[in-house]
Parts: sequence; structure tokens; C-alpha cells
Amino acid sequence: MPYRLLRPFLLFAVVLLTGCATTDTGTVKTREYNGEQVQAVERVAKTAGVRIVWINPPTRLKERQIEYSMEVQMEGDETNPDK
Repeated sequence: MPYRLLRPFLLFAVVLLTGCATTDTGTVKTREYNGEQVQAVERVAKTAGVRIVWINPPTRLKERQIEYSMEVQMEGDETNPDK
């Protein structure tokens, strides 16, 4: 490998491996069943004499805090015997 290509390759490898050993927290948006809206609609429908059949019940977005870790495990690496 020519030496002029070795330096950028090593720099890229160092940056990549440094980023792979981090632990961070973040938020994830998930959808959850919206029971309050279902009850409100069914209550109004019942007074009007209408029957509701939910095909896709209403949902709402919910944010949750998560913690994630990215770790590189090299083949043959015995530093983590659990894996």
C-alpha cells in the first residue's frame, strides 16, 4: 500500500474505532394506544346509537429515554468472555 494512502486510512480507522466505544443516551419516539381518545369517541357514538369498529385504533407519540452502547468486538478478542 502506498504511504500516501496509509495516513488517511489510519486516521479513518482511529476515528471509527473511537466512535464505536461510546455510550450515550437519547430519546426514541414510539407509538402507543390512545385509550382516552377511544373512550371519548365510543361514548359519543353510544349516545348517538352508532356502533364503532376500530380497524386502526388511534395512537399517540410517546418519547422514551434510552441508553445505548456501541462496542466493537474483534474476532478472537478475549477481553469480554461473556460474548
